[in-house]
Amino acid sequence: MTNAANARQQYARDAILSASPARLLTMLYDRLLLDLRRAEAAQEAADWQTANSQLLHAQDIITELSSTLRPDVWDGAEGLRGLYEYVRMALVNANIHRDVARTFLPQVAAALFQAKVQLRVDAATRTALGSLGASHPSLVAPASEADYRTEFLDLVLAVKVVDGVDAAIEHIETHGSHHTDTIVTQDAAIAEKFLNGVDSAVVLWNASTRFNDGHQFGFGAEIGISTDKLHARGPMGLEELTSYKYVVRGAGQVRS
Repeated sequence: MTNAANARQQYARDAILSASPARLLTMLYDRLLLDLRRAEAAQEAADWQTANSQLLHAQDIITELSSTLRPDVWDGAEGLRGLYEYVRMALVNANIHRDVARTFLPQVAAALFQAKVQLRVDAATRTALGSLGASHPSLVAPASEADYRTEFLDLVLAVKVVDGVDAAIEHIETHGSHHTDTIVTQDAAIAEKFLNGVDSAVVLWNASTRFNDGHQFGFGAEIGISTDKLHARGPMGLEELTSYKYVVRGAGQVRS
């Protein structure tokens, strides 16, 4: 890490640890807005180095916030809680294999309920949750078709039980945004079928969806993530008529 990056992170860390909850909110919103406005102006001027610097500074503040946030801020700052819930590429839709639903879902749901995550579920998921779901009526709700197409930007997860990888791929292709999808499995053949069958910009095996980020891929500051397949203009050859997707194979990695 460069000296400049170290200095940015130290500034963010000191500011977060010393601020009152109300002051922290003000600092966070003002600083992020300032960095994003400066980055936008730099991008319009094609000053990519400045844009990258401003976006990195904003990212540093959020990184330090997530690692050092104090309980009194969580308790008193509902606006900040809402901002923190919008984590880049957070999971919003989960398909669970029917063979493991009855054992896997209650374990995962127990941790999610403790974090006050609401589950939007199909009938099979509700059955698999059993008494745990019944004891948390405010955190379990029937899922609509629209829920499986929604990025909630909140502590909400849509869950559906499926018969296997083919049903999961069909569900993703029907309801997904073709943005980012991951599979968690020890079966390499199933994983490869998923990676080849899901038509998304980034597909992952045993790795967090949050790795879909230009900075994580080594591109520098991210301008955006596209789900389009054709960016050519003017005369086109074979290269301009082709597209690509990123395939990530992991071993349980998550992004801090």
